[in-house]
Amino acid sequence: MNTTTLAGYVERGRDNNFNLLRFVAAMLVLFSHSFALSLGTGQAEPLRHALGMTPGTIAVDIFFVTSGFLVTRSLMSRKDVLEFILARVLRIYPALIASVLVTVAVVGWYFNKDSYAAFLSARSTMSFIVQNCVSLFDTVFTLPGVFETNPYKATVNGSLWTLPMELKMYGCLLALWVGFSVCVNDTNKYCAISIILVPVAALLLYFRKYGFQFYEQSALRLMYMFFVGGAYYSLKEYVPLSSRIAYPLIVIILASAVFVKSAYFVVYIVAFPYVVLYLAYVPSGAVRSFNALGDYSYGLYIYGFPVQQMFAAAIKPIGVGELFVYSAGVSLLLAFISWHGLEKRALGLKNGSAQYLRSLKLKRAWKVD
Repeated sequence: MNTTTLAGYVERGRDNNFNLLRFVAAMLVLFSHSFALSLGTGQAEPLRHALGMTPGTIAVDIFFVTSGFLVTRSLMSRKDVLEFILARVLRIYPALIASVLVTVAVVGWYFNKDSYAAFLSARSTMSFIVQNCVSLFDTVFTLPGVFETNPYKATVNGSLWTLPMELKMYGCLLALWVGFSVCVNDTNKYCAISIILVPVAALLLYFRKYGFQFYEQSALRLMYMFFVGGAYYSLKEYVPLSSRIAYPLIVIILASAVFVKSAYFVVYIVAFPYVVLYLAYVPSGAVRSFNALGDYSYGLYIYGFPVQQMFAAAIKPIGVGELFVYSAGVSLLLAFISWHGLEKRALGLKNGSAQYLRSLKLKRAWKVD
């Protein structure tokens, strides 16, 4: 079997499995949260006891590896700070702002214990809206008088904690590129070297701080996953994507999970990013048709948690399976509306806005001349 480098797959454009992979990851988050939100504790998830991790954790790692890879590709191909920022803003904020406002409107109207006017005018409601829409600092998880009797009390959208982390990764990546663009001529080359070194440093610091065990909300682990995705893009000319590598890695990950649990996390964190990119590019055939449906992963991610909390508030008690099935159906509908009604349209503004920015630069250059 001939191996093809990662660069060869990248050159094929959008004919890949990223949409499907992220969709599966979003569904894993929904499944994982079903345990905590129906039973009242995150410790109820079976894999947490077996491995210390959950399907939701693995899903977040998928998001960060794929994001690091794709965002690094975006920056290094665009080579333009304003266009890069514009692309990220259009991808993240329109749908995020809409989901926060919809959540406040619906949850506050139906589930809060006070009057709707008092709910909307409460300072904590404003904090929830402003801070979660900006999503640069600590996330606000609660709304006044909402979900206080749920099994998992008060939290309205626990999934949002990863967004500030991801935005910080964008900022770090952009800072590297801008720094080298000021100091050296071959920006991409030196930026790529730095991107390769960042996950090595992050992993060493993680091991020093936490040992060889999993720690869920570690910024160092998420930095590693994001920048190892970027490192794979930077090394794309030298990385073969092959089933001869991917399948043994999958076997080793599973074997360590069953037989050598003390080594599982080290094996996982080193091998998993390669497996993610292999699955994103190599499997073909019928799975590729999913691309035509759209990218529903972000909508599932930002709507899933509040939808689950609404079902948990409305149906007491509710089982894990029930909660997953009901919330998956409603969340998928909202994700469909979000993608076709807002996200896809916002992304369609990128090219026109980028051309406008270029025209402004040309006009400035003409005036200088």
